[in-house]
Amino acid sequence: MTRPRYPALALSSPNPPGVSGMIDFAGGRGSQQTLDDGSIGNCEPNALVRAAGKYGATARVPTLWTSAANDSFFAPALMRATVDAHNGAGGRATYRRLGTFGDDGYSLAGSASGVAVWSGAVTEFLASLQ
Repeated sequence: MTRPRYPALALSSPNPPGVSGMIDFAGGRGSQQTLDDGSIGNCEPNALVRAAGKYGATARVPTLWTSAANDSFFAPALMRATVDAHNGAGGRATYRRLGTFGDDGYSLAGSASGVAVWSGAVTEFLASLQ
C-alpha cells in the first residue's frame, strides 16, 4: 500500500462525521530535487496536483492550506495549482500564502517561532467554521 500524497486531504475525502474542517501546513509528499535553475523544489509536482484533484472529487470538509512564501518544497505556485485542482473537482479548500520564514519556509509549522506567522490564518479559518 502506498502512502497518500496528501495525508490531511486523504483523511478529509470521505467526509468524516463530526469533523468541521481540516488544516494543511505545506502538506503533501514527494522529495526535494535540484531544479533546472539551481533552486530546490518538489520532485513530483504534477502527481501532487492530480492527487489534490482526486481527493477534491469527494471531499466536502472545508480545508485551510498554508505555505510560507519561501517554502522550497511546496512553493506558493505549486500550492495554488493543487488548491485549484482540489476545488475544481468540488473540494472546499482555502489557500493562505503566508509570509517568509527563516531560510526556508518549509520549517514553519514545526517551529515554535512560526506560530506568529500562521496563527492569524488559522484563527480566521477556525472562526469561519462556527
